[in-house]
Amino acid sequence: MDFDLVLRSRHSVRLFSEKPVTRDVLRKIVQDAQRAPSWVNAQEWRVYMATGTTLANIRAEYMALAEKGEKGEGDYPMAHRDEWSKEANERMAGFMNLIASENLGPTMQQVQDLLFNAPAVAWLTLPKGASRWAVLDLGAFEQSMLLSATNRGLGSIPAYNLAKHPAVLRKFLGVPETEDIVLGIALGYESEDQINKIRTIRELTDRVVTFKD
Repeated sequence: MDFDLVLRSRHSVRLFSEKPVTRDVLRKIVQDAQRAPSWVNAQEWRVYMATGTTLANIRAEYMALAEKGEKGEGDYPMAHRDEWSKEANERMAGFMNLIASENLGPTMQQVQDLLFNAPAVAWLTLPKGASRWAVLDLGAFEQSMLLSATNRGLGSIPAYNLAKHPAVLRKFLGVPETEDIVLGIALGYESEDQINKIRTIRELTDRVVTFKD
């Protein structure tokens, strides 16, 4: 697929179809992501990919915890709104207003508890105490996975919600205590549900970049 089309086509898919994804495709997505740049070639990223029974077990425990009202706490804790800038909070509020205007608030919560009904989820980890450079590397790795998935006809969504119960993930994925589970990426084929029609507006480029001649 043309790179410009890949870049502009990728969006967050919040509800996937039941169509399974082959292990070969999932492996190629990870392989593509390994081309991401890495500070001094450290390549400290690791991927734990769950499908089938393993993912079904994780989903069942996540849903049971949701029913109990357990909010969870990831290895990388979620930032409180007060930690974000005024502009970031305005954009977050705009997104939530968009969800409300489409009457999709309850659906948003349901699909998160269902792990977006994804047939595959990749959890990305780093060694505990990893440097900020390693976190930057992981961000590049993550984006490369997302773009590779789009290029291969899959939808994707990176989400904190996927990683908010690390004890459950360690139980089923065998992630050692020496690694932090940073985030999860749900992968699969996009469903036709209305929730997947949501599109956010990006900031004006001239407010993002400063040129100096």
